[in-house]
Amino acid sequence: MVSDNASIFTGDNFSNYCLENGIRQKFITPGHPATNELAERNVQTLKNKLKSMINENVPIHQKIQKILLRYRATPLASGRSPSEMYLNRQIRIKLDAMRPYQEERSQQQIQPPTRCLRVGERVQARVFISNKPFWKNGTIKQKLGNLHYIIELDEGKSLKRHINQLQKVEIKKKQVTLTNLQYTTNRNQASHHQTLIRSNTLFHSLNRINRSIMTPTRHLIRNLHPCLIHPYADHNAQDDPRDILRTMSTQPEI
Repeated sequence: MVSDNASIFTGDNFSNYCLENGIRQKFITPGHPATNELAERNVQTLKNKLKSMINENVPIHQKIQKILLRYRATPLASGRSPSEMYLNRQIRIKLDAMRPYQEERSQQQIQPPTRCLRVGERVQARVFISNKPFWKNGTIKQKLGNLHYIIELDEGKSLKRHINQLQKVEIKKKQVTLTNLQYTTNRNQASHHQTLIRSNTLFHSLNRINRSIMTPTRHLIRNLHPCLIHPYADHNAQDDPRDILRTMSTQPEI
């Protein structure tokens, strides 16, 4: 970097900054400004422009902004303006408003790659259950435009999804065959038969327990002394002891 011998360039702060960033300083000969001709030429151009705008009643910072804008849009000796060398394009100024507008089209049309799915392909569709995303398998039934599809889930439900909500998979749809259905039916019948067997066994067990308890009670009532039996009770009846007791409780006393 070429500069004069001003204190702002020779101070320790600026010297350390140049040293840390790899900038090599070069100072001109004192009293010979022609050594730094490029910088001095730019200063001269700026002073001349300010003199030509002396009659304009605008602040100094607005004058400098207009001068710099026009300078950066003016082509140099190389044929390119400072804005083109810096931004690789020409900036627009008021002079460009006088030219007819022509839309520039790129010679190379770049289209973003878009996935394409076909009808009948197996996919995973994103569904939302209680505001939580899940993935379910399905089959593409219809294509709507370039990005939307109608999906039939394996559970039978149809829905519309965007291409970003679909993933291609190789999982085939599960087929319910007659053999599997018959096997499931036989298993259900066998399970029901075992349940009936257990119920019958429990019923017979309870029946045996009932007979083992009621038989001694029946013999005890039949062997009682006649004076202890209600006069209206049938002593020779072969009824259930509970019926005998019920009959005795319902007959009037003598």
